[in-house]
Amino acid sequence: NKQPSSKKLIDIIKENKEKMNINSAILHHDFPLYLQEEGDIISANVLLVSRRHGIVIFQCADNRNINGEELAELNEKLDQIHSQIFSKL
Repeated sequence: NKQPSSKKLIDIIKENKEKMNINSAILHHDFPLYLQEEGDIISANVLLVSRRHGIVIFQCADNRNINGEELAELNEKLDQIHSQIFSKL
């Protein structure tokens, strides 16, 4: 797996499904895929869909020493994914 942080997050969510009251939730990894106007494909690292909690989008970073530019890029990607998902609702 290219992103250990995504795998760890998925493991934590699965281990705590009952505590978080998400037994019937759907969990996706690197899905859904969206084609941007520039031709790039983007996806959520982890996406949780739950009747109780709604849609929760996670973008994970494996670098503990993330700089401001990298954080801004992650935020931009998260905004793009958010826009794509909620434009379909």
